[in-house]
Amino acid sequence: DDDAGTAIQAEIASLLLDFATSRQKHVRTVYLGYTSTGKLVLKVRSVDEGKMTEKWYSATPRVADAPREKVMQPGRGLRSRYWQFELANVDGADFVIDHLELYPVILGRRV
Repeated sequence: DDDAGTAIQAEIASLLLDFATSRQKHVRTVYLGYTSTGKLVLKVRSVDEGKMTEKWYSATPRVADAPREKVMQPGRGLRSRYWQFELANVDGADFVIDHLELYPVILGRRV
């Protein structure tokens, strides 16, 4: 539960994803199935004009015997060929991830 009284910070991150196309994408919806004793943060990274940008989205505690789903909608202004997703606990909260589903919308413009 802790490391000699210190909360354990945990995170899991994807590689940079291009969803098998060179076209720009907007990730409209993220479905996260999880349980947690505390708050989680989903960090969404995209590449904008050669620079990595990062937006954070909160997932509230979900204390349950089975995973529950949260729907997240990353900002509409985010458009990129490359995407990365990272999930991290806050203050050492215990968590279990059942699934993370990403739904990109492929845009007409190539990068």
